[in-house]
Amino acid sequence: SRLPLYRQVGNLISSMDSVGDSNPICAGAAHFDANFERPKWRLPDISEQKVLKLGILLLRQRLVPDITAKSLLEFPKRKDGSPVIMQSAASFFRKLLTDKLELKGAPRGDVCAAQLDVRHLSCEQLVVIRAQMLDFVTTSQSHDAHINMLASVDENLLEKFVRRCLVLEGHSKLRQHPRPDVLRRLGLQMVLTMGAIEVLAGDDAGQQLGRPLPTWWAVRLAEEEWEGCQLAWFNTESLSVEILDNPCESMAFGNTELVAVITGSAYGEGRDRRLRWEVVECDPRCDDILMEMDRKGKQNETQTKLGSELASAVRDHALKRQASRGLAPAKRENAKPIVKQSQQQQQQQQQ
Repeated sequence: SRLPLYRQVGNLISSMDSVGDSNPICAGAAHFDANFERPKWRLPDISEQKVLKLGILLLRQRLVPDITAKSLLEFPKRKDGSPVIMQSAASFFRKLLTDKLELKGAPRGDVCAAQLDVRHLSCEQLVVIRAQMLDFVTTSQSHDAHINMLASVDENLLEKFVRRCLVLEGHSKLRQHPRPDVLRRLGLQMVLTMGAIEVLAGDDAGQQLGRPLPTWWAVRLAEEEWEGCQLAWFNTESLSVEILDNPCESMAFGNTELVAVITGSAYGEGRDRRLRWEVVECDPRCDDILMEMDRKGKQNETQTKLGSELASAVRDHALKRQASRGLAPAKRENAKPIVKQSQQQQQQQQQ
């Protein structure tokens, strides 16, 4: 396929600069220019929960285009024809799938009884149930059964989503699926990727560069969890994931399309976690995807370090000004014991 004009120019310059280079990054690939500015889309400061919700909604649209399909109400059976799921749990799930019951209004006993059978639901059934419970948020101990149900749905959905998408045929290293927790982490990245697509689509991001977002997205893997593999291709149209044996060879000769690479940072914890992402368009035939990810990661670390140093310098300057005026600022280290002492006094009073 024909390369974009900016790639043709970049490759020409790279080929001129790399004449006589005895150590190319990938045989047959153009030299990676770390200073080359690549086309990018930006996700400004945005809630991770919002991106997750949009990702789940998009996943439901892709997996279950017809929410009224009869197959959605069919549950697994054993070889002898007997149902795997208990009859009471099957009735509970049917009500959820047909929107005749809301989880927050379900009796605690019914929720506890059905939770054990969540693992038997299909990926399509799980995503429909999860999409209907996106606005259900509670930390009350009286809803502990409902919270556990949500956690079970999330875990099984992420794991089964990856199992459904993962392509292992012809893979030389990865002989079998990794552990469930490893699959869930990959599934979370994939759902967040789909959520990012929805956010950018809502912002008309496809018009920023005069072309739509790439279909293929690069996902970084922990090589100790994936038998030495560091990179995966996620196709957001066909919903397939290919684990790369050798990123260098695959980038030079395998994929022939442009790839989206998510870079950036996240901050906060729990439901307050927020994302600051950039989506960079790269060409696997001439770009080192892993180097692009590492380059952005180092930039984020440098910015964080500079921010900490700046904050420390401002604090020291303020302390010097107060000292020059004869003021005695309260020491930060004295605040913690006061809180701890107050907590101890409250416990003694309760006893």
